[in-house]
Amino acid sequence: MNALAQTQTILAKSNDRVFLPENLIVKVLVDKNSTKPEQVLPKESVLSDEMLENFWVMELINDSIAVRVDVTLGNRNRESVEIISPTFKPDCKFLITGNYGLPDTAFVKVIH
Repeated sequence: MNALAQTQTILAKSNDRVFLPENLIVKVLVDKNSTKPEQVLPKESVLSDEMLENFWVMELINDSIAVRVDVTLGNRNRESVEIISPTFKPDCKFLITGNYGLPDTAFVKVIH
């Protein structure tokens, strides 16, 4: 939020492929009444390959096993990432630290 200019930066994606020049200022209508369920995770929980083509998270399926779940990403900012698919339950738990390089179905020890 820029209080002096009375503007707020929002990351948006166009449905159409249009050329937008750099530093273009636009007006965007934001629907606050959307009923679409959105899933947002901390950026640290989302892992990727070297080419940033495939993304996944390590989900805890019990207190000691983490499995790799491939995800499709939506909007992102510095702190969080929108997960478009798959749909996770609200009580799902994800690894945030120590998850890089873990194989699928890894045994982990959770330290609070």
